[in-house]
Amino acid sequence: MNKKSSEFSQSMAKEDHSTRLLPETYEPGDDDVLCGRGLECLKHPGNIKFKALVRSFIPKYSQAGSKTVKSAILLDVIDRVRQNSGKGGFIKRDRDTGRWYEVGDFLAREKTSQAFRDELHDKYTSSTFSKKQRRMERRVMQYEQEQHGGGGTAPAAGAAETSPKTRKATTNQNHAEQQQQQQQQQQMNQQQQ
Repeated sequence: MNKKSSEFSQSMAKEDHSTRLLPETYEPGDDDVLCGRGLECLKHPGNIKFKALVRSFIPKYSQAGSKTVKSAILLDVIDRVRQNSGKGGFIKRDRDTGRWYEVGDFLAREKTSQAFRDELHDKYTSSTFSKKQRRMERRVMQYEQEQHGGGGTAPAAGAAETSPKTRKATTNQNHAEQQQQQQQQQQMNQQQQ
């Protein structure tokens, strides 16, 4: 058997982790990773351990040269979470029934990928931190435009995102123009007196 078919056989032998309903009495353990939003997920001991586990893989992930290597690292993190948990792993509560279920490979991978992007937020514009920063910059620009008579134009719906450097330069330019206008207004007021 050649190396490729051997690897394929090993991957097929692994347990398929598709969405699976957990027993009615199941309560999340300290090693389960809760998928969802809010403080319950953020402060859960399993999610805190998960973030620490992701952080421990950051050097290896950062040095990975290909998507294949990065994917292998993601799978390693997912496998460790599932091994430590025992029964659950990556779990979510059903809104209708209140029961917990294992989310499966796809969502586990998505959660793990997002955790890596968040840890490396300075390298990924898709990190939660970067998205929040862009939203804040847009709000500041909107506020400044509203306060100073709409000195600029808002981007059209569907317009391409500008880079953080371009947004910062635009904000700085708008601020400089506003200061110049204020100085001119003060000079005119002084001349009138």
